[in-house]
Amino acid sequence: MEMQAESPADELARSVRHWIAEWGAQVANAEMDDARARFSPEVVSFGTATDIVFGIDALHREQWTAVWPTIRGFTFDVDATVVLSSPDGLQAVAVVPWSSEGRDGDAWFARPGRATVVLARASAGAPWLGMHTHFSLVPVPRG
Repeated sequence: MEMQAESPADELARSVRHWIAEWGAQVANAEMDDARARFSPEVVSFGTATDIVFGIDALHREQWTAVWPTIRGFTFDVDATVVLSSPDGLQAVAVVPWSSEGRDGDAWFARPGRATVVLARASAGAPWLGMHTHFSLVPVPRG
């Protein structure tokens, strides 16, 4: 039986999903120092707790420390991740649903959302660095 080689597009998508899965574990365990190494120092982000922030120090301080210690059960739905990439394979965008629980007093509540993550790398096969993240909660139906 002959094995087919993984296409460059498949390898790229697999590597992005792997990056997302590893980062998700760091979010779940509030491993902020380890997570910082995944990002460009010049990252630009916004999320559920802050307006636009510039740089990893501001992202860590304004978003991560405000949210990560206050949630539980965080997980990215890696299998549902949509990966878009540049023709040269040096930039990728991941659109990924996530779930967690938030706390209101003593009660925990479902806190689902979605994220967009922009990644870049210096060359094919080089490590990905996070350049932009946008986290938002799933909208509450109006009615």
